[in-house]
Amino acid sequence: CSPYWDSPTVEGLLFYCEMLINLLNCTTYCGGAKIIRDRLLANISLILEKTGYKSCKDNDGFFAIVKKDALASSVIEGIDDKITAKAVLEYNRLDMKGDLKRKKGLLKQIGDYLEPTLQRRNTFTGKLFELANDVSFCLNNLDIRHNNKDGDHKKPFFDVMTDKDLEVLYDDTYRSSLLLIEMFEQEKSHSRIATVRQQCKGTK
Repeated sequence: CSPYWDSPTVEGLLFYCEMLINLLNCTTYCGGAKIIRDRLLANISLILEKTGYKSCKDNDGFFAIVKKDALASSVIEGIDDKITAKAVLEYNRLDMKGDLKRKKGLLKQIGDYLEPTLQRRNTFTGKLFELANDVSFCLNNLDIRHNNKDGDHKKPFFDVMTDKDLEVLYDDTYRSSLLLIEMFEQEKSHSRIATVRQQCKGTK
């Protein structure tokens, strides 16, 4: 059961908007009912616009409300891996807030996509190296890839870390992962431009 059913918050309002969008799109309306349906959807669109959210259809045909995020949109458009693109999008869903188990799973999927890049991080310099190092550390030490709460890979900071603190770090890992994807793509662009620049030396 969603925690937003009786929540007098912006998240609660957005949750009801998500429910209404799906109810209003699950059947065919005509006449006056269609006019009312269209007005309701228009008002919901206005609410989403003012609060920085948008609705999109997932693979199951369900309309989900996700946070508008230019970086996430750019990453989704720029990668061919559909599983990773879906994970990037899903992480921003309204109902992801507080769900550490789902966030952990999505971060692992994004980390799997990044693994070939992370394995080469010692060849990077500057900000690209820092980001790759941060992402690798988080994936391996924040109970994402390994059980860091118990056993051989246990980290002592979990004895005092709250779920709220861990969620902040998960969100940091997500953001850093997206920045790493974008910066790595930019590095490839820079390399292509540098090659052409080198070829242009000595020409008018």
